[in-house]
Amino acid sequence: MKINLSLLFKIGALFVLPWALGFFFAPEMMAEQNGIEYTTDIGIISRGQAIAFAAIATYHWVISLWGGDNMSKFALITSFLWLLFGCVFTYDIYNGNVADAPQNIFGTGANFVFAILFFLGSRNSN
Repeated sequence: MKINLSLLFKIGALFVLPWALGFFFAPEMMAEQNGIEYTTDIGIISRGQAIAFAAIATYHWVISLWGGDNMSKFALITSFLWLLFGCVFTYDIYNGNVADAPQNIFGTGANFVFAILFFLGSRNSN
């Protein structure tokens, strides 16, 4: 099975984009969904998170356009980053740092699915 890495990078960008928009435009809602009491400090941190998520989405989108022959190398690095996100979010859910709500569990599971797909794509595109 050959994975279309260009399409996978674009899907990854579109998956991350709502988080960037949510943290920037609705930080109170994002905090409350995770069981965190919203404060001004949380709002400031949320803007920083929004920029980080926007950078990740941009990275995914640009790689899909400009990666060329190096797409498999970018996919391998990206698979590790998705795996890292999944592990951190699993740790947070397990320790009660964030709510074990369905959207958090789905998001965490999606991190592992993306990690696997990017890893397989990096291996199959050579």
